[in-house]
Amino acid sequence: MDRALARFDALVRDPIAWTAWAVTAIVAAAVVVVADIGLLGTLAAAALLAMPVGLVALRHLVFSPTATAVLMIVLETINLSAILGPYHLPVVKGSLALGLLTIAVACRNPESRAALVPPWWLNAGVGALLFTQYLGYLGSVDRGTSGIEIYNLCTTLLFMYVLIVLGRMSGRIITLTLAFILPLAALCALSIVNQVVFGATSNLGGFANVTAASGELTTTPRQAGPLEDSNFWGRNLVMGLPIVFALVLVIRQMNNRVLFWVITASALVIPAGMYLTQSRGTYITAVVTLGVWVTLSGPKVRKIGITFSPLLLALLFLPGVGNRLLALLKDVGTDHIYGVDPSVLGRTTAQEIAWAMFHDRPAFGFGPGTYLSQVPHYAGLVNTAVLHPTIAPHNFYAQIAAETGIAGLIGWAAFFAAFIVPPIMRTVSRPTEQHRLMLAALAAGLLGWLLASVFLHMAYMRSLGVVLALACIVTLYDPDGQSFEWKNFFEELQRRATLIAAGVLSVIAFASILTLTSTRDYTATQYVTLIPTGDWYTPYQLDIRSRDNVLPTYAEVMSVDNKIHAIADPVRGIIVISSHGLTEADSRAALDADLATITHHLSDAGLTNSYTFRKVGDVQVTNGWDRPTRAWVGALIGALAALAAGFVADRFTRRPKKSEELHVQTTS
Repeated sequence: MDRALARFDALVRDPIAWTAWAVTAIVAAAVVVVADIGLLGTLAAAALLAMPVGLVALRHLVFSPTATAVLMIVLETINLSAILGPYHLPVVKGSLALGLLTIAVACRNPESRAALVPPWWLNAGVGALLFTQYLGYLGSVDRGTSGIEIYNLCTTLLFMYVLIVLGRMSGRIITLTLAFILPLAALCALSIVNQVVFGATSNLGGFANVTAASGELTTTPRQAGPLEDSNFWGRNLVMGLPIVFALVLVIRQMNNRVLFWVITASALVIPAGMYLTQSRGTYITAVVTLGVWVTLSGPKVRKIGITFSPLLLALLFLPGVGNRLLALLKDVGTDHIYGVDPSVLGRTTAQEIAWAMFHDRPAFGFGPGTYLSQVPHYAGLVNTAVLHPTIAPHNFYAQIAAETGIAGLIGWAAFFAAFIVPPIMRTVSRPTEQHRLMLAALAAGLLGWLLASVFLHMAYMRSLGVVLALACIVTLYDPDGQSFEWKNFFEELQRRATLIAAGVLSVIAFASILTLTSTRDYTATQYVTLIPTGDWYTPYQLDIRSRDNVLPTYAEVMSVDNKIHAIADPVRGIIVISSHGLTEADSRAALDADLATITHHLSDAGLTNSYTFRKVGDVQVTNGWDRPTRAWVGALIGALAALAAGFVADRFTRRPKKSEELHVQTTS
């Protein structure tokens, strides 16, 4: 009762609060009266009623950096701006304006003003990115498109910076992290409900979308959460996976049973949501991301990881996991373009186009956002041909290389290093156990995003910006009131010098063994096409491109029991025949012999009665390195041996820290 009276007294003494509530009551009564007499519809009346309520909520938000940051994180995690897109509501701009207003109000406090100064490494990373993007803009083939791309990037960076400032003002790192994880878990739960209850026939208001793409050997419809593509939704879940497991261990020590069971349920729901994406890239990156988190989190978590590692092997036997991964290896390892998963084929073509663009303009690229405009020019030049090339490169690094060249690769590398290297450094600088778990989880989540981007291009960057901001906030968080000092990190590096040297030697050993066991290889290539036999022929006989089985059939016969390398390209209407040799002359001689063998084999099979092959263009000779499987295996064994020797040497040569030496002397 006393607390209620105290709150009422505070409300009366606050003129802004009671004025807001009075206006709300008056407007609500007016809306009810106007709606009752039929002057407004129900939707308009609800909108008028929501306006004063929103003003009251806004009043409370602008005085709470924590609440504003939580709202911004939640809105971006659930992708509300895209869901409400048909209504043209400025969700992103509104949340950004609210964040700026909250920062302006909080700056009345001198301690809050200190949060406005970002660390130097953050400025360096963002500055390098913007500078290299501007260089790409100067040489862009389409400055209009590049300008829009840079504007969107600057908006995302501002969104991220506002989150960092609000998070530093708040200091509630667990609350902010939960604001990212719990919506992810809720969206995964909606995907499960959509699958189990509705049979994947509903989108539940846009929060549980199902993509039209099926994929090879999928066992369920592919859930995409609030996004349009299940692969990108899986990439977001990969970022959250190590974070939710870290929160389970952190909250377990907080003696909050309700929150512990909520976050434990989230740790079960998020992997289930990842499975429903049916994304092979998500499966692969999830395992690697968890491995990175376990490695960085310390000995206790490493023991837990080793204990539960057999569970990962058991997951391979789930339908839609192991069989899809094996199918991926088979599709990637073949040279044929027929009978291959169309998604793999499309991504291969897209990446070949991107790297061809990089080859032509390696320094600064074609300009930010210009990949799509160059697809028609390059689609017919790359090795892999498809009828309908994709509109994106499906590889973040190929996209950077094509659009902004080497300069862009350097800029993006500096940008990500500014957010990933500091938390990794703090994990080895002896932080508290809870702090280390969160640092390791955020660093692993960002590394998982980078690995998943081998299969995906840049999209939904604000979702990435949320995790980048959280990584910066947690890195700058000082649970013991001690600032982050780089000298502590360098002292730790000195203690681990043997292990670091072993890591460097393992890389050198891998590269050296692989180089020594590889041989120079020359490849002579000849393009041929099929011409109907005889002096006259019908259009049906000429149509070898629409008749999908003609070229692949002849290519298989030309292969002569896989002794000759003949690959059909039904899109272009040609067959690619290639032969290898230790020198250019050897490869040309082998090609001539293979062409003669093909002629005799087609004649013996009676296929020359219908078609004969004709050369298209001259012989092309390229050179590279032949690296057999034994070379890769030997290089891997050598690298692991060097690393194992380093672990052993580090175990027996590492000196204890000064505090440990003092403890030993005291006890003795």
